[in-house]
Amino acid sequence: MKHPFAKLALLGLLLPACGKEASPPFVPAFGSRFSLELEEAGTPATRSLLQSADIETKVTCVTLGLYQEGLLAEKAHFTEDFDKMSFPLEDGVFTAYALVNMGDMSDALPQREEDLPSLTYSISGYTESGSGIDARGLPMAGRLSYTVGVTTSGAIPVKRLLAKVTADLKVEGWTGVITAVRVGNLNRNLRPFGESAAADPSEDILPEQEYAVGGDLTEGSFTFYVPENRQGTIGNAASSGDKSPEGNAEINARKALLTYLETEVTGTDGVDGTILYRSFLGSDATSNFDIVRNCRYTWTIGFLPDGRLHNDWKHENGLTWSEYRYVMEPAHLKLYLGELGFIGVKRHEDRYVCGVFHQDGGPKQDWSSHFSWSYSSIVNDDSVIVGSLVNNTYTLFAVGPGSRQVTATGPDGSLSCNVTVLDNKKKIILVASKARATVGERVTLHALLFTTRDGATSAGEDVTADGEHCMLYREGIEGYNPIRTVERGVLTASSPGEDRFSATYYMEADEHQLGSFGVYVCFEETLSGNLAIEGAETVGTVGTSLQLRAKFTPYSGGTPGTPVDVTSQVEWRIQDGEESVKIGTKTGLVSSTVSTAAVAHATYQYDGKTYRAFAVVRFNK
Repeated sequence: MKHPFAKLALLGLLLPACGKEASPPFVPAFGSRFSLELEEAGTPATRSLLQSADIETKVTCVTLGLYQEGLLAEKAHFTEDFDKMSFPLEDGVFTAYALVNMGDMSDALPQREEDLPSLTYSISGYTESGSGIDARGLPMAGRLSYTVGVTTSGAIPVKRLLAKVTADLKVEGWTGVITAVRVGNLNRNLRPFGESAAADPSEDILPEQEYAVGGDLTEGSFTFYVPENRQGTIGNAASSGDKSPEGNAEINARKALLTYLETEVTGTDGVDGTILYRSFLGSDATSNFDIVRNCRYTWTIGFLPDGRLHNDWKHENGLTWSEYRYVMEPAHLKLYLGELGFIGVKRHEDRYVCGVFHQDGGPKQDWSSHFSWSYSSIVNDDSVIVGSLVNNTYTLFAVGPGSRQVTATGPDGSLSCNVTVLDNKKKIILVASKARATVGERVTLHALLFTTRDGATSAGEDVTADGEHCMLYREGIEGYNPIRTVERGVLTASSPGEDRFSATYYMEADEHQLGSFGVYVCFEETLSGNLAIEGAETVGTVGTSLQLRAKFTPYSGGTPGTPVDVTSQVEWRIQDGEESVKIGTKTGLVSSTVSTAAVAHATYQYDGKTYRAFAVVRFNK
């Protein structure tokens, strides 16, 4: 079964170390979902050998290979849900390699990452049933480096391994009609992660591709999708007329490997015979013979009666097939209460993904720094969502039902996304068996799924062991991560320190995902104290108050002293931002206007250290 988890990010407080408070930013969690980012394509030309209307963007299958420390760690082949390609990954640095529309290439992936430039894909043909380019789509490839635990998800920028060649043809100065247009010496064998060049005419060359030209055509536009064939610069011709094997020994020696465009023009009205015009493709009209992947070549050619060409050659890097524009993705977003959401700005022509410019598989420029983000609603508070910019993506956490508009404002204008939050009556809460422990001691995490129906909230189903739907995350304090997971939900530490942990729960029925706030666990060599909350085990009634009490136990030399009631001295708050649940800042009195479950968080300062305690409270009608 494919792993279900989507783009992940978790919300909570961040502590740089034990006892040092910080502001509450959004923090990304471990992600393992991939999607494809393909540059916007234009409408295919009317005259094209390929019949698929969506040939430039068509995706029928994807093979993914994940490499860690230079070795193949995971691989899989996908034939659907290309925006949800997932792996259950541990933390670490990975590079994802995508092979698109090439069939199942899993067995072809080398064990060593350094061997990927030599990986070869052979095109079977253009129109073959099932395996041809027209059926599968244009072969594409790309890569993305990311860090699990830092990057929430991956949009892999892929490039088409073919170029788009458009020939605008016209008979000039005589009466003739175009009777045939074809391309030849097409490179069969492509290297998705290296440069492709035909080397052996008997092994590397596909058959010619020819249009069936009908009628009395004196001019027309023809489009071909031509495989990459980087033959480089040959000779030093001064004009396009010299870009020919005749009189050029270097070109003549390699002519069987050079991709060409060939046109037949037949004379009419007293002009007898057929003239064959052959033009070698490349990045210029004189001496370059490179056909480069994902580039667009436009050639305007006039056919003169003496066999000469009147031509204008244009080469564009990067397949700029679309207008330069920005879009907000998505433009509309529906979340459930307690769910995480993600919004990004995309610049089409330069392939911006969630605010990050991608080229050759890696982030090169951060565009989000040019945007300021804001959100609004009918009421001027945070009753619907809270949000923050993290890792170049605007991350949302739905804390109440309603609707808002999220706006990104840049120097040239603004973009917006409408966000609607629905109450699905479910939420995921993560709790720890204790918030403070000694080095080497075990602490257990429990992910509890609460459901509210008919005015009653369930006791909380422990879904920690459900690895198909529940995931736990260590959200590590920057530069200090002493805590490790010895088994699912069980923690220990080899040295003192503090980490934050969160959980997500994937609701398979409607493909939405709940997220929890973070819970902190601090390890010490010798315990200096412990804070606990009493009263949370009682279920409250909607409209009345539930009394929580905070008890602090000081330790001396690892031995506990007498517990002290510090209810009026701690800072109380509701952890998950539930607007319907209120708690007295110094009293510990908690109430709710609806049936729900929430987390009460108590913070206490003692002897220069910060002590924390978490407790789940429930209310029924």
